[in-house]
Amino acid sequence: MLGGSTFTASWMAAGRRSSRAATRGSASSPAGEQTARPGCGLGRLRHGTWGVSRNHGTVRRHRAIRCGVRNILPTGRAERPWYNRWAAAPPRRAGTVRRPMRAYPAAITLAVASGLLSGSLAGPGGQTPSTKVACASLVYAVNKTSVCFSDRFLKRLEMETKVQTEPQFTRVRLDDMRRLCGFPFAIMTGEGAWRLTEKERINLRYYVENGGFLVASAGCSDPEWVRSFRSEFARAFPGRTLARIPLSHPLFRTVYLIRSLETSQRRHGPQAAALDGLFHKGRLVLVFSSHGLNDTAHAENCCCCGGDEIANAEFVNVNLLAYALLH
Repeated sequence: MLGGSTFTASWMAAGRRSSRAATRGSASSPAGEQTARPGCGLGRLRHGTWGVSRNHGTVRRHRAIRCGVRNILPTGRAERPWYNRWAAAPPRRAGTVRRPMRAYPAAITLAVASGLLSGSLAGPGGQTPSTKVACASLVYAVNKTSVCFSDRFLKRLEMETKVQTEPQFTRVRLDDMRRLCGFPFAIMTGEGAWRLTEKERINLRYYVENGGFLVASAGCSDPEWVRSFRSEFARAFPGRTLARIPLSHPLFRTVYLIRSLETSQRRHGPQAAALDGLFHKGRLVLVFSSHGLNDTAHAENCCCCGGDEIANAEFVNVNLLAYALLH
């Protein structure tokens, strides 16, 4: 476990002043401009197990957990959506994506700047802790690799929120729990049938129930991979079920406002694309896509030839990573 850290009175006073300034806003900012102000409910959080932030005169504590970190939420009174200023503006083309909403991304930026949302915070593999968010690409079923999943969304999140991310996935074995717990976000994908070992099932359950976030995606909507995942999910999580995630869920508006999930073959009705998820203690910890979130058009040496996948997967994946960091 990481050692605890405390604040001096001067830092706490500075956090109080910056939080009040953030809620009042800035009269000198031009109309329509949204800036990321210090405070935003997050105090100066150092590397360590405990951090302190102020909200309406009270002290709140946030605890770093074993697998990455979570529960770093914006706690100030700045809940007013930035887009209300343009409420009269005509909406964009009906369908997939609107421009990013800046309230939560600003909180992510501040949290990462404080060193709390680092994927390598726990120092996986004995490496020096980094301030960049690192994401894992799972090697599972002994030697099945998660290939053909585009990492382009990592750079897009950095561009939209200023969160520093590792530009590529780190390959991590599912049976290496000690290393996997250094990553707050992991992807699992592939094609064809497969079967986990008992140790991998235990590690998968432990990872998502202790702070990790998993995205499971069938490559090119491969039906064999989908059947294998549902079978292994039943073994790893006995008595649990995957629930449909409605488009009204905060996941679909964390960075981008996503109104629909379009597939490359434009399926509608009962065959329309959707995401399923596993909730643990009220928190979404696993997202499964039978249609595929791989974004293979931007993956090197990959082609979803004749298959189907979610067309706006890049923007969905940005939201998934941002949601995982904020909750």
